[in-house]
Amino acid sequence: MIQSQEELRLSTSALPNIEEMGFITAPMDFVHADRVLDFHVFIYVTKGEITVTEGEKDYRIGPGETLFLKAGNRHYGKKKILAGTAWYYIHFRLDQEKALQEFVPSSRPAFHEGCGEALCQALLPKTLHNLQGTQAEAKLLELWNVCKNSDPFRNFTLNFYLYGFLRECVLLRFQDLLKEMSLADQIALYLEKHVCESFSSGKLEKEFFLSYKYLASVFKKEKGMSVGEYHTRLRVQRACGMLRATSLRISEVSEEVGYPDPLYFSRVFRQIMGMGPREWRRKIPFVY
Repeated sequence: MIQSQEELRLSTSALPNIEEMGFITAPMDFVHADRVLDFHVFIYVTKGEITVTEGEKDYRIGPGETLFLKAGNRHYGKKKILAGTAWYYIHFRLDQEKALQEFVPSSRPAFHEGCGEALCQALLPKTLHNLQGTQAEAKLLELWNVCKNSDPFRNFTLNFYLYGFLRECVLLRFQDLLKEMSLADQIALYLEKHVCESFSSGKLEKEFFLSYKYLASVFKKEKGMSVGEYHTRLRVQRACGMLRATSLRISEVSEEVGYPDPLYFSRVFRQIMGMGPREWRRKIPFVY
């Protein structure tokens, strides 16, 4: 996915930094200021309507709707914001340069020596149109309560709460994207959710109401591997993480990833990784 000049990227490797959070009810009509800021701005309208132009695009957000404005971009108002309009705002910073250097996993799992978890990033939604009643709104209100708290140590937790809120915004964005996912991506997501279960073509047919022959054809055409191979690689990837980060016995790892027979598990593991699980564990440093 190509990032536009107006989009923000959230990374798993660093917390965002909050500058300020507030809640405003406009006492009179006004037009949004014409400005360029060195921090990002989040706006969540609870009453009335706010219009803002960023670059060449006009945004109009009403109750329950949100907008992210990016640092360094000029934004300004063209229409009056009426008295009584109410909104939350957050001023914050993100390490965008670091995020851009990180690997963005696609729907296809990344298999490499070590099978370590890739650093992840995702684009924040430019706008959201129904925040009310969502987990994201609950996280926003949690953040607001922490901001109002007089605890002198609150700054140690503010960025943590902000990250939790931004994470929920990302998840809401992906919920919208899921509606537009290709059939192959939907199959991949289903396999990831059922990674530790034995592969079943019958379960796939019941899930998607399509013949397995058709599902398999569509999947291989887009992903370059069979459904069964993809599922097997997911299971081996999960096993790699457990071998690297735990002291579980091989038989216990095998059981956890859905292989009751550890000898069969070892054969499958060798086919994917080029060596057995015991040898692989000796070569990969243990992670505490």
